[in-house]
Amino acid sequence: MTDSRRLPLSAKAFLACGLWLVALGLYFIFLRPALLPEDPRYIGRPIEAIRAAAPGLERWLGHVFNVMGGFMVASGVMTILVACSAFTQHDRRTLAGLLISGVAGVTLMSATNFLLHSDFRWGLLLPAILWMVGIFCYVREGMSGSLVSAIQARGKRRFFRDQAFHFQTLRVLNNIRADGADTAEVLETIGNIQERDTASWFNAWEATGTRVLERASHIGDPRSRGLALLRAHNYLRTAEFFLLPSDSRRPVIFRRSVQAFEEGLDALGVARERTRVPYGRDHLNAIFYPAPPGIQAGPLFVLCGGFDSTLEELYFVLVPAAHARGFSVLTFEGPGQGAVLREQKLTFTPEWELPTAAILDAHFSVHPRQTKTVLIGMSMGGYLASRAAAFDSRIDGVVAFDVLFDFGAVARSTVPPLALWLHARHARLLLNLLIAAKARFSPGFAWSVANGQWVLGTTSAMQTMQALDRYSLARVAGRITADVLIMAGADDHFIPVAQAADFAGALKAARSVRTIVYDRESGGAEHCQMGAQSLWHADLFDWIASINEGSGDVQNPFNRR
Repeated sequence: MTDSRRLPLSAKAFLACGLWLVALGLYFIFLRPALLPEDPRYIGRPIEAIRAAAPGLERWLGHVFNVMGGFMVASGVMTILVACSAFTQHDRRTLAGLLISGVAGVTLMSATNFLLHSDFRWGLLLPAILWMVGIFCYVREGMSGSLVSAIQARGKRRFFRDQAFHFQTLRVLNNIRADGADTAEVLETIGNIQERDTASWFNAWEATGTRVLERASHIGDPRSRGLALLRAHNYLRTAEFFLLPSDSRRPVIFRRSVQAFEEGLDALGVARERTRVPYGRDHLNAIFYPAPPGIQAGPLFVLCGGFDSTLEELYFVLVPAAHARGFSVLTFEGPGQGAVLREQKLTFTPEWELPTAAILDAHFSVHPRQTKTVLIGMSMGGYLASRAAAFDSRIDGVVAFDVLFDFGAVARSTVPPLALWLHARHARLLLNLLIAAKARFSPGFAWSVANGQWVLGTTSAMQTMQALDRYSLARVAGRITADVLIMAGADDHFIPVAQAADFAGALKAARSVRTIVYDRESGGAEHCQMGAQSLWHADLFDWIASINEGSGDVQNPFNRR
């Protein structure tokens, strides 16, 4: 007998649909009256008139519904049998059969009841939704199986089949060059994580972070202790990532990670100035990392993060590499980010020029202007930094790392047509069921829904999608007069690579534009070139040299690395 706990999610969806069909068939055979209250309404005659005009109609309909009910029971039993026995191969013939039977069966039934405006139309939509969820899961599981085959045939390229887990693991490893992780510690940690299990994700990373913290407390050498504390910070930050915003563990582990970061930099003797910058009745946070004495060279880098960044993480992204080349770095977090979100509940604003201006005003009131100011935006920061550059003439160069030209378009591309159809008809309950079903097997989707509502201050996934329509550069890119560097990954799972060309084409007034698309062979094809830090750093610092010399670049080249 098949263990239902071992069935794939697609099989469970079809199993539920099969049980529903059996129950509906039994209802038709034993309980359904020949004429429902809605039937006379549709015919346009009172029920007494129908009975008088066709005395044998109800008896005849009873036989018809018995046959229909029998077919429903048979279809349900066959669906259950297929779900329990034929869902391991994921071949195209099974998929074709599922599509045809779904359209001819539950989908046609549901559509007909909506056409008739049946009183039961919303309940009869459930099996159609289950069928579509099952097909979606079936396709996704087949893709995962193909991925496993590709891994076995060509060598392992992924840490997890789930893209969110894989990418966040790369994000940890990305910090190795900046002393924020060790390979063996990361590999040992992910060995304790089950695929798509966010509970084991938290437990594994929290355990590693705690263990490294404990080890750091017994290290006498200041540098070794500082490096251990920075690694512990990174692991604790990663443990927090998939927690729900309302999870009571979130503020606790966030504070632990920040404390480890500060103690780590203190032990290493990293010079910095942490400031609170007034922002209306609230404040923003910034850390200035001055270049080592005697080797100051050129522009000031100003770095902001994106949809899920923290102020402390930005240190690993750029500061050690910039210091090695004599550059100062000013990092900051605005509304919707880091402690500003967690402690003050400030959510994102599409008018990112406002927090950026507050940060620059505060910095330049204390520190002299350098030769140039280059604003770098990471991930969603590709939109944020570019938006700020369109309105602030103090920004001499802007780096979209990676590009994000239109966040609304990205969000809409992830929403299935059925969800839009349900939203238009105010079917909130069924829409929420559909979202919950997808979130059940996709931690990345579940995280994006919860995080989107948290950072944007929305109350539903559809409201989040509508809010993101305001995050587009289409109307403001023409105002940017700075030098612009656009980066993109060919296999970016988040932002379509075509948005790089869209952004470059909209930069009508930019002093110069360089676009770099990293392919898979380069190692930089992931979002924000995750795992290939030295690759994009080399291009960044070469670009800085070119704009320092005033040569800029040929207008709108489209380079592929």
